[in-house]
Amino acid sequence: GGYTEQNSKFSDINIDGLVGKSFKIDDFSITPNLGASYRRTKSEGITNGGASFQLFGIYTLANTGGKSVSAYKQDQETQSVYGTLEVAYKDVLYLTGSARSDWFSTLATPGKDNKLNVIYPSISGSFVFSELWKPSFLSFGKLRAGYAMVGQATSPFQTQLYYNLRSESINNSPLGNIVNGSIPNSSLRASKATELEIGTEMKFFNNRLSLDLTWYNKKSTDEILAVPTSTTTGYSGAVLNIGELRNKGVEALVSGVVLKTDDFNWTSSLNGSYNDNKVITLAPGTASQLLATSRSNVGFLQNLEGMAIGQVMAYDFLYDASGNIVKDTNGAPQRGELKAYGSAYNKWAAGWNNEFSYKGVNLSFLIDGKWGGKIFSATDYYGYIFGLHQATLENRDALGVNAANYYSTYANNVSKQFVQDASFIKFRQVILGYNFPAKMFNNKIKGLNVSFVGRNLFILMKKTDNIDPESSYNATIPGMELGGVPPVRTYGLNLSVKL
Repeated sequence: GGYTEQNSKFSDINIDGLVGKSFKIDDFSITPNLGASYRRTKSEGITNGGASFQLFGIYTLANTGGKSVSAYKQDQETQSVYGTLEVAYKDVLYLTGSARSDWFSTLATPGKDNKLNVIYPSISGSFVFSELWKPSFLSFGKLRAGYAMVGQATSPFQTQLYYNLRSESINNSPLGNIVNGSIPNSSLRASKATELEIGTEMKFFNNRLSLDLTWYNKKSTDEILAVPTSTTTGYSGAVLNIGELRNKGVEALVSGVVLKTDDFNWTSSLNGSYNDNKVITLAPGTASQLLATSRSNVGFLQNLEGMAIGQVMAYDFLYDASGNIVKDTNGAPQRGELKAYGSAYNKWAAGWNNEFSYKGVNLSFLIDGKWGGKIFSATDYYGYIFGLHQATLENRDALGVNAANYYSTYANNVSKQFVQDASFIKFRQVILGYNFPAKMFNNKIKGLNVSFVGRNLFILMKKTDNIDPESSYNATIPGMELGGVPPVRTYGLNLSVKL
């Protein structure tokens, strides 16, 4: 056995101040605002560990051999000033402009007490056309448009070499090492994203039906990423400002009161989105960028120039000149090219929510889904390796003792069979509750609601075998699955009291 003691500290200070005043000049309303913010995030920790207890039953660090010590420390700070100017004409036209300046400590020049300054502006406007044109069926109507630029820094220790002490020692003297996995870059700039957005909001039939529609086009440049380098450099990559990514699409929300009486109300809403993303460019001379590798080592996530972000990569069959599958002496197919089989990110997403109320009883349910994404299933891969996948029953008797070798070779040579469609529709949530009347409590309590809540109740549609289409071995990396457990249903009670 072993013993580990860990002590961690984390602090986050976030201060924000804003001052402004509105002025009225005839039909115009002018509101200037000035603000500043400060944020500092610090974390540090130390871990003492030891392996192999020396005496049975004494569970202390002193009773271990092979002791080790490791420590870490991070400190980053962002200082900001910003201002906005809002101009409104009656209740018809609105125009807002803003500018923000950030100083990032993680982009400071090494050896100097300075922080890189980044300035980004935005402008937006809206036109409430229902103030000028309002037929009987229209309750409210607005057009809006906006353009904005935002910036983002990077994590600490990307601009210079970062040293730390290793847990090992020689003659009781500690060893130092460089922590950076990628070559640092003292010339890093903040990444930038610009977005153009156009939309409309409309309500009809005395607010019984509403529509919110948005089109957007977003471009990200100077992304801070690690570009693969030769291992002879001593690093796995180099940190650079590279590439250009594009996201464009539409978002829509339609909501309406389907039925309304004195005692009963039914409101239904449908929201959906479509996002088309694309890698425009990567680093010069680089056509691909590795994002993640499956533990199976035959599935990958990469960015490829000219294709959607986060391509799920796997090996195809090897074909001869006539298009036939090439096999080895044991009859197993040989490995072909590494190919892209689609983005890990779904292009389509939608949700349908319904709310019912009858006197004091309320009921709601939500169904949602996503379509278009791909996922690499390492669970299926290991099912082949260990003979646990249903597909390995085929020809098992005929293959005899060679079955294990055949399907293991098959899995490692042709991994495209483990790439699946991650589309799904789920019955996501149901809520059933009751609002107790205030008179039950002599009006000392304004409201009391008790609700039963069930989430992830069942799957209406999925195209994956053996795994949940939302599985992931890393919450930040989609498209890569390993050992994903079945989705979990949860049930609970909510109590809400208003005094």
